[in-house]
Amino acid sequence: MVTSSGKIPSSFRDPRGLIFNRHNTLYRKTNHSYRESCDVLMSSGLYLLLVNKLLLDLTSPSPAIGWGNAERDSLAGRGPADCVMALALIHHIAIGNSVPQKIVASFMHSITHDHLIIEFVPKSDSQIKRLPVGGENIFDSYDQEHFEKAFSPDFEIRNKVKIRQTERTMYLMKARS
Repeated sequence: MVTSSGKIPSSFRDPRGLIFNRHNTLYRKTNHSYRESCDVLMSSGLYLLLVNKLLLDLTSPSPAIGWGNAERDSLAGRGPADCVMALALIHHIAIGNSVPQKIVASFMHSITHDHLIIEFVPKSDSQIKRLPVGGENIFDSYDQEHFEKAFSPDFEIRNKVKIRQTERTMYLMKARS
């Protein structure tokens, strides 16, 4: 359903209702201060590549496919990458799919041989409250201290920065050998 203003009612993916339709094209409203960065992302082609080519469910990734399973590698088979970015992801895997953070850390280590940029989203974040909790309840151990402890065997924390106007933290980590 679209309102007369073209605004699409909010959903769990867009709780503030910042997606709207104009002339049969969907748009997402962004903060004006991010316009230049958004324009660069869109004009670079990276956004379309990420949306059209790299979108997948990490808890159920596609295997190698094609003739003899040799035409396209699995996600893990394509790496390791120099740098992996996992933005607003850990809470979906750990809470939404009940995957322990140690296992997430190990997987991230297997797909990068150098750096990991990862955003930690705390339990108090409004988006976490919208997540359906998967089978096993590991929610009690989901906090920043346990996150850092889970990642420390595989990664050295090089930097961590609180994200302004949120309770989230961005980490730069270096893979251990």
